[in-house]
Amino acid sequence: MSTSRPVEWLGLDEAERWDRIVQAIPGWDVYWLSGYARVWEANGDGQPVLAALERGDARAAAVYLVRPIPGEPGLWDIATPYGYGGPLFTPGAAGLACELLDQVGRCAAAHGGVSEFIRFHPLAANHAGLNAPGLSVAQVSETVYLDLQRQPHFAHDFRPEVRNRIRRAARAGVAVRLTPGPEDVDVFLPLYTETMTRVGARPYYFFPAETFRLLCTGLSRHLLLAEAVHAGRTIAAALFLYNDRFLHYHLGGSATDALHLAPNNLLFAEAAEWGRRRGIRFLHLGGGVRPGDSLMRFKSGFSPLRAPFFVGRRILDPDRYAALAAARAEQVRPTRPAPDFFPAYRAPAVPVPAESAAVR
Repeated sequence: MSTSRPVEWLGLDEAERWDRIVQAIPGWDVYWLSGYARVWEANGDGQPVLAALERGDARAAAVYLVRPIPGEPGLWDIATPYGYGGPLFTPGAAGLACELLDQVGRCAAAHGGVSEFIRFHPLAANHAGLNAPGLSVAQVSETVYLDLQRQPHFAHDFRPEVRNRIRRAARAGVAVRLTPGPEDVDVFLPLYTETMTRVGARPYYFFPAETFRLLCTGLSRHLLLAEAVHAGRTIAAALFLYNDRFLHYHLGGSATDALHLAPNNLLFAEAAEWGRRRGIRFLHLGGGVRPGDSLMRFKSGFSPLRAPFFVGRRILDPDRYAALAAARAEQVRPTRPAPDFFPAYRAPAVPVPAESAAVR
């Protein structure tokens, strides 16, 4: 018989206790902190909650954004914030994590919850051993990471073209400035916006200034600003999230007219060396937008190490989910919802393939 308590739900009004619960679990990361959740609440992604459960010395916790479903009063779904998440649990407590997910699912379904979406943490591998009722777990891509404490030095894994670009940037006079706990990231925002425009990013990724302000105020002890400077001008910049074990590349931007100087290669190499000297074990670069795209190829040049990226999908109320999905399909005609998007009722519209249109 289980002796665990019912799930405890905490909001941002209990931020200090939220963070104490998270940081008491070995292997915790920045993605579970209240300050990180607050960023995405301000971005309009949903209301953050921490679900926590304990049994004796075993603990489990998960962060969710509660997202109202547009046009459906009283209905909502839950998802991890941008980045990574899923259940965080003490070693050997996967069973308690499953119980946490089971209680979360049943509670959500009883109060208007329709679906759940989880982005698991690639380096924590916290998808393993989870068999919560109704939860479907699948690998969707892989991410690149470096072991900063390996011997020989991690830079031995850099591909020749990466080493060449690092030398090119240094010869051209590019220097890297690293600022842990920056008071602001004003220099970063225009470079980021320019880059998102250059690559044709979706509107969601044009984050407002408030998003970056909250990264500074809410995560000051866990944020690193890296700048590549040439002739007194910042030509590339990146934001990294970190604690004592993990250093994550979060967002980056660069000036289009300075790409020939290869500033990003030097910037990433210097950030990695900063992490190594600090004793951080892993630099996680993440993956691409699509498998094998230019972003993934760039990151792959720094390391051969890969971590599988898993997501979890769960339908909490099958009848409501089916009705909402059908309504979405009707709403976007003559296009169609993007196939395989979860939840289907939030799927963006995409053109119908020519052969399908011909059959109609």
